[in-house]
Amino acid sequence: MRALFIFSRSLACAAALAAVVLAAAHAASIDEQPFVGDYHSKTVDSVAQLVLLDDNRFCFAFMGGSMDIVSAGLWRAAPGGGIRLQEVRPDRTLFPVLVRAGSAQQAAGSVVFDFQGHALSQAQAPVFAMAEDERPPATLRPLFPTSHNRWAASYTLPAVPATSARYFYLGDAADASGAGGRAQPVKVTQYRLEPAAGEAHGNPDPAARVVRVGFNAAQAMPLLTPAAQLRDGTLFLEGDRFGPRKPLTPQLEKDVRETCINPVLDAAQSAPTGGPGESRGVQTLVPVKTFNLPATAVQGAPYFGAANGEEIRSAAPAPRRKGEAQ
Repeated sequence: MRALFIFSRSLACAAALAAVVLAAAHAASIDEQPFVGDYHSKTVDSVAQLVLLDDNRFCFAFMGGSMDIVSAGLWRAAPGGGIRLQEVRPDRTLFPVLVRAGSAQQAAGSVVFDFQGHALSQAQAPVFAMAEDERPPATLRPLFPTSHNRWAASYTLPAVPATSARYFYLGDAADASGAGGRAQPVKVTQYRLEPAAGEAHGNPDPAARVVRVGFNAAQAMPLLTPAAQLRDGTLFLEGDRFGPRKPLTPQLEKDVRETCINPVLDAAQSAPTGGPGESRGVQTLVPVKTFNLPATAVQGAPYFGAANGEEIRSAAPAPRRKGEAQ
């Protein structure tokens, strides 16, 4: 059986879809009522469950290998028969960034970039650049070689002056090679590292900081949008058999709403705070903006390279100075 996940190509509409779902949810029509129910699918290495509620909301859960997915959204009757699901997802950054105080051994006024290896192992081709000012970088360097497949918990770059990394950039060049051999642009996220305490007032001993970079694999996945048909009481997703329909129980409907649908849709509807958050000395950075760079902007040796195919050593970054391209 083919994979059960049929995805749309765009994530940009996720926030707008949240409002649509919440506004458009209503009692299922006469044609939609037969689909309301609980469906299960099981293969040798995976299990999945799809619950279609009578207000046109759904919850989908999948467990298989290293992939666990829980999604929610809206389902509707489709032209020509059957239904179509449309996932709604909270708007989250692809690269979560946390900032904390550096160690006592770290040079005053410096910044250390610490990349979370296990999370970034799920990215296709992460790229990085830093700069003193807000102008988009002309180039980005890969974080890892394309052949890199042995992952440590962390990968740390040598400390750099905070002024050299006032702005930094992260992207995933996964879609750099498109259909027909045409190179696709790389979506880049810009972050600003605010001056440390005392730095803006000429303090000769400003705080040292560590910038921890992760990766949100769920956000990288396209939205779930499969078409479904019901044949003799059995649901088929994109033509593949999923499972027979079971009636909903009041307890199941309650659990699905409380643990799956409501948390997802409420989070998707909530507006971003627009500023960084802080908890127990750890600051969460909010992206400044996102933009595209051509695939040709990815240049240079990886920041982290394999030595003898085993050890991982860091390559010192070269921050862009004012008036120069990195």
